[in-house]
Amino acid sequence: MKAKIAQVGSGNWVRHFGEFNGNSKIEREFYSYIKENLNKNVRANIPILNYVVDILHDKKIIEFYGDFWHANPKIYSGNEYIKSFSINKTANEIWLYDNDRIDSLKKLGYDVLIIWENDWKKNKLDCIEKIKKFYEIIN
Repeated sequence: MKAKIAQVGSGNWVRHFGEFNGNSKIEREFYSYIKENLNKNVRANIPILNYVVDILHDKKIIEFYGDFWHANPKIYSGNEYIKSFSINKTANEIWLYDNDRIDSLKKLGYDVLIIWENDWKKNKLDCIEKIKKFYEIIN
């Protein structure tokens, strides 16, 4: 992903998920739902340090973790290898990297909420409630 961002330029990348097809359809759906229904001020794919965060508003980050790319622990065991054209790591290695990444963002003063792809697909209403609470949206 970093190579693609470098190729298209971070200014073009950060505008919206829909401008580059490198994100999945479900990620675009997730972002669009939040932008249209919960918080019109969110921005997508924002570079912070050496990372690109999925959704940002003020000091609140929402990360949408794909089940494959982030090795959902409900699906993968720690020693299981996740292999594709751009990744060949164990789930444990992926989890360690993700934890270090989140810790780095928190040290910069960001609050971080993680929503898993599988949870969004199966429990969308629960995810929406978590997001509302995260953004302190009162019904």
